[in-house]
Amino acid sequence: MRIKEFLGRHRVWWKTSAWIIGVFLAGFLLSNFVLMPLFVRHGAEVEVPELRGLEYTKAVQLLAEKGLEISLGGWQYNQEQPDSTIISQEPEPRMMIKKGRTVKVVISRGAEKIAVPYLQGLSLVRAINLLDRSGLRVAAIDSVESDSIAYNCVVRSEPEAGVKLERNG
Repeated sequence: MRIKEFLGRHRVWWKTSAWIIGVFLAGFLLSNFVLMPLFVRHGAEVEVPELRGLEYTKAVQLLAEKGLEISLGGWQYNQEQPDSTIISQEPEPRMMIKKGRTVKVVISRGAEKIAVPYLQGLSLVRAINLLDRSGLRVAAIDSVESDSIAYNCVVRSEPEAGVKLERNG
């Protein structure tokens, strides 16, 4: 009996609460199933093409044909890919994304070139260490006599200082 009395006395409050909950629920359903699909262009998706190995200009054309944009994510030295080709992309190929979205790419600068340091007059050990730290290797060592350079020191290097070589070359 007490519950009936309570509900009877607060009938207006319960009706108002039910109306507020109903309006909120209707608003939520309307926005979720009618308005949101209009804003997010539901259904206008395309497959991301494989861009790795392509030149940047070709990738721009390919993405434009699919209605996608391109964004440069940076440059990296890469021994395997020639200069100006794409070495990575995000999102990955074959993923579905909405038209108008951006694909971020990283472009190769080719193999890194390092200038041969000036080695004349350095001890053999110091010269080898310097080349190692520079990312270059010693191909061969010949012994020659010199009146002006101490024993066990570099008399000359081939290629000469300043010549650019590929890293680990």
